[in-house]
Amino acid sequence: MVTPRTLGVLLLSLLLLRASGMENSKKELRKEPEQPRNVCLGLINKGRYESFHLGNTAKCFSKCTQSNTEDCDLENLQRYWLKFEDHLVESQSGIVNMSFLKAAVQNVNTNISEDLLFSLTPSQVPRQMTEDEHDHPDRVRLPRSLFESLQGNRSEVWLAITILDIGPGNLFKGAQLSPEDSSHVLNNRLVGLSLGHIPVGPLVEPLEITFSHQHLPTNMALSCVFWDVTKGSTGHWSSTGCSTELRAKRTICRCNHLTFFALLLRPILDQATVQALVRISRAGCGASMIFLASTVILYAALRFYRQRFKSEDAPKIHVALSISLFLLNLAFFINVERDRVPLDTVCWIQGAIFHYFLLCTFTWMGLEAFHLYLVVIKVFNTYFGHYFLKLSLVGWGAGSMRRRLSLPSTSLSMATSLSPSSSALWSWAWWPGRSSLCQVPQWAGSRG
Repeated sequence: MVTPRTLGVLLLSLLLLRASGMENSKKELRKEPEQPRNVCLGLINKGRYESFHLGNTAKCFSKCTQSNTEDCDLENLQRYWLKFEDHLVESQSGIVNMSFLKAAVQNVNTNISEDLLFSLTPSQVPRQMTEDEHDHPDRVRLPRSLFESLQGNRSEVWLAITILDIGPGNLFKGAQLSPEDSSHVLNNRLVGLSLGHIPVGPLVEPLEITFSHQHLPTNMALSCVFWDVTKGSTGHWSSTGCSTELRAKRTICRCNHLTFFALLLRPILDQATVQALVRISRAGCGASMIFLASTVILYAALRFYRQRFKSEDAPKIHVALSISLFLLNLAFFINVERDRVPLDTVCWIQGAIFHYFLLCTFTWMGLEAFHLYLVVIKVFNTYFGHYFLKLSLVGWGAGSMRRRLSLPSTSLSMATSLSPSSSALWSWAWWPGRSSLCQVPQWAGSRG
């Protein structure tokens, strides 16, 4: 028989259980929805290399940019792709053919009689080829000595060859590349070579990787590099053990180890040199402007004290030349260090102004020579009515007239300098329908 005390205990327990259940239900209702997982932190797909995971992780090539670094862990992502080749060798996967990734694994006998050649065409999976095949300018040559050095341990090895498109983001860019100075990995393409976990020391005979490309600007330099994971927290590019052979439409890289390789395109001048050159240019222009302004001010002061400065034409011609030189230096000084490329209309106006003052300077130099001829050579019968007024019309008007009469097929480059923010050439030029006082991009060096 159940006593009233026992019933009370049971009822109290039921009430407590119901109260706790309702509290948990309220917490579940108040619980915020789960945030979607961020693949670009490099942890979700770690060690997973199926097609879905590869494609999912590859989205970070475009997501991880300069403006979006908080949601990306470059170290984890780069380690993911570096370990991908080891996975290929261990799993002995045959072929991977994706839009951003081409890879192949091949079994190689260490007792081979000749070097091995593989194609590296970006749109095709790497495959073995012969020396006579010329349809694949992008190729890698692996020396026979590389495999001979492994004969003591094994009779055959698995070789993984990877072509990876890293896109325009921050992945595999490192400290040496800066978007501000137009430096980048050529075609955003990496070439990976791996024998898995087999240690490969410095090669007696270097391997050769040939990268094909179009004609490059003269103000850019190509260098063969490999990804060094021991440098920095995330690693960066290094050229140790690699040499570069430049040719017309291809570059041959020779390196003494196996890893990820690339061809870097960087400005010839580094940022420090560019900054120094700009400072020198500005200092020279500033000094010239100070002395030219002093000349004009001194002439204006002497006109009040010496009558000859009012009547003689030679000092007036000298001052007109000084004014044109001052304005020319002023136009250069103002525009020599701009961080951004101006609009086309602004660029056109700046180029026209600089071009005008430069032509005025040349014209006044010619008028100086003409006046010297009249004074020293001809001497007699040299009177001209309103002489200086006519010279002024020629000196200040010939610049605009000559600009209008420029031949359609000509292109006149006026001056160059360097912008420290982008290491780009500044060019003042006039050609049909366009005047330029703007940065010339590194890839446009052949425009003329």
